[in-house]
Amino acid sequence: MKFSACNDLYEGWTIEDVFESLKEIGYDGVEIAPCTLADSVESIPLERRVEIRRAADKLDLEIVGLHQLMVKPDGLHLCHPDPNIRNRTVSYFRSLIELCCDLGGRVMVCGADDRGNVMTGQGYEDAWDTMKESFCRVLPLAAQRGVAVCLEPQEKSKLVRTADEALKMIHEINHPSLRLDCSIRSMCAEAERNVIEIIAAGGEQVTHIHANDANGHEPGSGDTDFRPIFKALKDIRYIEYVSVQPLKCDGDPASVASKSLNYLKACLEEVEADLT
Repeated sequence: MKFSACNDLYEGWTIEDVFESLKEIGYDGVEIAPCTLADSVESIPLERRVEIRRAADKLDLEIVGLHQLMVKPDGLHLCHPDPNIRNRTVSYFRSLIELCCDLGGRVMVCGADDRGNVMTGQGYEDAWDTMKESFCRVLPLAAQRGVAVCLEPQEKSKLVRTADEALKMIHEINHPSLRLDCSIRSMCAEAERNVIEIIAAGGEQVTHIHANDANGHEPGSGDTDFRPIFKALKDIRYIEYVSVQPLKCDGDPASVASKSLNYLKACLEEVEADLT
């Protein structure tokens, strides 16, 4: 397993300074929120994309991929009943895939937030079908560019709230580029299954992990024990990134990133020692 952190933890920092900090702390990679680079990824020229990728390469820091995909611009929605809005959203999603590829990323985490939720006055089945349609229109490009679109269930969603619902969407679409992201906080909020059961059920579909505590803060800040989580990941032979994503952050971001990594590494080392 490898460790990365989300750059939006470093609010207001340049992306190059984030790279420097994460490399110094000891991370293997970085996950980028596109809204921290520009209000629209369509405005990021190729020259700037090359600069960002080279800055990471120079430090031997992998750009894992993207998350918080559609915080900006306004007016995007994967499930909107208006086909013109859906068409614009699909077009923008394709631009995100191109950005991810240009930066050297392989993963795009698509959270089940308001850009992919049931709208007021819209039926659940209609929203579900329109989301499926939108994904089916972007996944061929994702496959062509070698990018996995990882659906992340979120408890605030009215459409994809649980891992079971995310897996249902993944199985119905049945495309190799649509995968599962597991946010520890969101999994802790599920009532039907615990985190270990969810990871086991996800199996080979689990392609990315967002590491945070059940309290929304960084790993190690609360009661969430990552040792059984790492054991469950070992059980499914997970070897990809565990990416630190505090949804709430108090204090200096570099300190939070450092404490998170130290905690996660200590938990993983303990699990690996028990397995030998």
